[in-house]
Amino acid sequence: MSQICVTFRSITAAQNAARALEQAGHSRLGLRSIFGVNGEQNEESIKQWQKAISAACAACETLQRQKMGALIVFERDTKLGEIAKSGTLVNADPTRELIGNVFFNKAPLHDGAMIIRDGRLHQNPVRELEKYRAGELTFEAQASGDFKELPGVSGRVFDMTVEFDTKVCRNFELRVAANERFYTSLTYDGAKQTFTTDRTYSGSTRDLLAVRTMSLAGHEGRVKLRVLMDRYCIEVFANDGEKVMSSLIYTPLGAEKILFCSDGAFEAAFSQIKKP
Repeated sequence: MSQICVTFRSITAAQNAARALEQAGHSRLGLRSIFGVNGEQNEESIKQWQKAISAACAACETLQRQKMGALIVFERDTKLGEIAKSGTLVNADPTRELIGNVFFNKAPLHDGAMIIRDGRLHQNPVRELEKYRAGELTFEAQASGDFKELPGVSGRVFDMTVEFDTKVCRNFELRVAANERFYTSLTYDGAKQTFTTDRTYSGSTRDLLAVRTMSLAGHEGRVKLRVLMDRYCIEVFANDGEKVMSSLIYTPLGAEKILFCSDGAFEAAFSQIKKP
């Protein structure tokens, strides 16, 4: 068998398949015989595969409760390069949240399939978003101690990329779904080399984890953040997918300002997404 495809058509099948897959992932014999992990691979590689399998199983359990389908391909001997080229490379650690958001039909990255290569999410076909971009705006913005808007940059369905030199801009904050009362904060802290999503003021009355932080170092002295938003879903790809963070907010749709604050210059490209 060259590849392993995981598909679910019923709740019972999903539960049984997930249990079998997870058991194989926790067994070194299962990793060798099913996923092609051999004894020559180091401990880090084995742990990466186990992490990927656990994340896929956890995500599928969530999806089957929501009655959503999923197609997950674990690449083995035959490389799926041509198929991967049809989409956007992600190269991120698989997590329950990231995998779930790919198959959540209201998320900006929604699609029906994904590829996991070497224990990492290798590809997610979202290139079709290019067709729905409307009028890209580009900016070279200067440092601002106060939050400011950029002309034409607002809304709740968009694709935006922000990039800056970490020696020039060490602290950057972006507030989305904002108005006088609500906002969700996306912050880069150069001193700590971290990226944080804070939903404290997003308007949710639910008991949820409001603040999430991940490590994020500059790549050749630069940080690149791609933010995809679709009304209530936010996806952040850092450094071309080196790190990924997904969030769900409950802010009223009337809050659609996008605000910027930084201690140095940054570049931004912004496009509205016009869905068919």
